[in-house]
Formats: sequence, structure tokens, C-alpha cells
Amino acid sequence: MLRIKELFSNVELLCLVGGEPFLNPELPKYCILCRELFPESKIRVITNGILLHKCEESLKIMEENNIELLITKYPIKIKLDMSNFPNLKYSFTPEMNYFTKKLTLTNDNNAKKAYRRCHERICHYLENGKIYGCTLFGRVKKLNEVFETNYPDVGIDIYSIKDGHELNNMLENVFSYCSYCSKNYETVKWSCNEKPDLVNYIVTKPDSFVFKMKMKLKHLLRTN
Repeated sequence: MLRIKELFSNVELLCLVGGEPFLNPELPKYCILCRELFPESKIRVITNGILLHKCEESLKIMEENNIELLITKYPIKIKLDMSNFPNLKYSFTPEMNYFTKKLTLTNDNNAKKAYRRCHERICHYLENGKIYGCTLFGRVKKLNEVFETNYPDVGIDIYSIKDGHELNNMLENVFSYCSYCSKNYETVKWSCNEKPDLVNYIVTKPDSFVFKMKMKLKHLLRTN
């Protein structure tokens, strides 16, 4: 965050996300630091809301620092009592019953078309000193860890950038890795699943036969 402050005098919208940000015991410190560095920015913490009844310290710090709370509404029950935080701004998303899948296993899609269609291209993702053009590729390394896929790490080292203009130019063009995103999005129904499956994240159409063959081959390589 200190480096981003060096590159940009202000950030219009800054979101603290996870995973689940309320699992991080240092969330109050992040909130204070972000507000000190960016006094004019809209700052938002995005959560599924499950832990809100256990995080009064974090909510109090958010209220004191004019940080908004955005609760992603899933079809689950959450405990929510905001009576102790009358000045805390909070809102809900529409209920999320489905997730969108857009990734393919290969990079043979039309990158320009995928980029133009994608709303995530304006949602840049910062983690561990690297910034990613979209949140999807900021997190795709988790798929590599869990499912042994081979998506590239396309993060831009924010310490190797000359200034904010250079970084903006890099972030406002079609990304080569957009070729991993299909023009045909699919949806998967929200559910609690103890054992994640790659097909919950990867587009299986339009060529489902090719996809099945690749998955079968991958399984054979693992078992052998």
C-alpha cells in the first residue's frame, strides 16, 4: 500500500478482499493504514458476513475510519446486529445463487473479444507486491496449487514500475492472458462442497469432448 501511494496520489475505490477478510486478525490495522494513506478514497471491505457477529473491533475501526462494508449475499443465514455501529455504512449485493465460469484450460481464445466483454478488467488485484489486471488472474494461482493447472503468474512487480502512468498503460490494454477466457460464459450453482472439483471453475463448453479428454489424460498422468 505504501508503494501504491508513491505511484498514485489517490485511488478512487480500494477494496479489502479475501478469501474472507474477517479471518485476518490484522484487518483493523489494514483499515487504519489504508485510510491514513488514502484519506479521500472510498474504501470497502467485502465479506460473506458469516463472522460479523465475532468482529466488533474490526467493525468499530471501520466505522471510525469511514470504511464501508459490502456483504455478498449467499443463500445462507448470517447473524447481523449493527445497532452498536450506527455510523457504519453497509450494504448487500443481490443474492448470489450462481457463479460465472470463464476460464478455459488452453489459451486459444480471442483475447481482444474476451477483454472487451469482461467487467473484471477494471478490477485490478494487488497481492504480495504484484498487481494483476483482473481479480481472476490474481487468484488463479490457487487453481495451480490445488489442481496442478499451469496458468501463468502474470502479476506486475509494483517495485519495478517507474511511475503510475507506466502502470496505468500496462493495465489499460488487452492482456495476453485474456486468451484463457472463453467468449462463452457458463454458470455453476452455489453450494457448500467439502471437496472442490476443477469443473466448478473451468468452462467445459463449447467443446466438452475435448475437455473430457484433457481431464481424462490429466487423471492418467496423476495416477501413473
